[in-house]
Amino acid sequence: MSGKLVEITNPALVPRELQKFVQPALDQFKVELAAELGIPDYDLIDKGELTSRQLGRVGGNMTRRMVGFAETVLAFYYRKQLEGNKGT
Repeated sequence: MSGKLVEITNPALVPRELQKFVQPALDQFKVELAAELGIPDYDLIDKGELTSRQLGRVGGNMTRRMVGFAETVLAFYYRKQLEGNKGT
């Protein structure tokens, strides 16, 4: 490793072969999260019928979980980097 925590070799954050899966995965994530928050059939609901608070809860919880996932990935690579430097 070059000393960077996460080496990005592709200028796009998501590799080209995975890009077509990003939007459908986010949409499914949003629907599942909305259902957990008590908003079933989120994908079928007219979002104009929901309150700003409801929409904010969905978006805020999505952000919180995605940040948690990113923190986990960073911690994994950081630990891997530290373990790699122990032999030096």
